[in-house]
Amino acid sequence: MGETATLHTRVLGGRNPVTQHPAVTWTDSTIKIMVDDTQTREITTAAGRVTEKTLRGFVGGTITVNHLDRITYQGETYEVTSTPTIEYLLGTPTFKKLEMVMMT
Repeated sequence: MGETATLHTRVLGGRNPVTQHPAVTWTDSTIKIMVDDTQTREITTAAGRVTEKTLRGFVGGTITVNHLDRITYQGETYEVTSTPTIEYLLGTPTFKKLEMVMMT
């Protein structure tokens, strides 16, 4: 199903004693993904214009993808912006729908 991509699974570690933020590391694995929709828009910020590129993708229902995980697809890295939606067929999780935004 689909094209080959790299899933970067976000792993939280121990907290920084000063900031209390957890250390973040990434575990990589290869997945198959189908991309349905691409949207590009320009956003005006105080620092200037920023281009935001979003994708909607689909992965197999047994693949674990979480909010804030990252996916490298066609040489560009995207962050999963929400919890993936599980789609069922005859009571079986068939695929997961992902919303992603390009990391700049």
